[in-house]
Amino acid sequence: MPGTELVRNAQDDLAELLAGFEALVCRGGVSTATLAIAKALGGRVIVTSSSPDKLERARELGADATFNHDTDDVVAGVKEVTGGGAHVIVDHVGEATWKRSLDAARPEGRVCVCGATTGPNPPANLHRIWWKQLTVLGSTMGSQADFEAVYELVKSGRAAPVVDKVFALSEAVAAHERLEAGEQLGKIVLRIPG
Repeated sequence: MPGTELVRNAQDDLAELLAGFEALVCRGGVSTATLAIAKALGGRVIVTSSSPDKLERARELGADATFNHDTDDVVAGVKEVTGGGAHVIVDHVGEATWKRSLDAARPEGRVCVCGATTGPNPPANLHRIWWKQLTVLGSTMGSQADFEAVYELVKSGRAAPVVDKVFALSEAVAAHERLEAGEQLGKIVLRIPG
């Protein structure tokens, strides 16, 4: 879970990664978990989506600002809201958002890459990384310790998983159709009888 990178770094005394972070930009399906974890750690969170309904739901879940990445100037908006760019960017989209992610990060910011749903080969733009002195982090599902740290946030009530919809196992096709259409915000759950 990419958000576990936040917990790991906060708990492993890598305070420079998150100390006083004002903003975190989340994109796509990873947003809800990252939003919950970042808010539990005291972060200000900016969420982007192309869906007005998902942006409204993100605000209900605690997002401090939202931008429609199809109609808004996300980079300008992030810089205005944060006073210069996000401290941490979480991006699992890849090719379609890489340039925007680098542009929206503040100097000495962090870009956490946890997927590439639109393609694994974004334009490198290496000069943006060194010129802004950015740190690029790769994040996977995390370790057992990461899971336990996130579980403690959930157990304590500081963070909660977001469930979009629960389907009966017999409705698995409808659940997959909802997922493939990108209609969900949060996790889709299949209820197994018994």
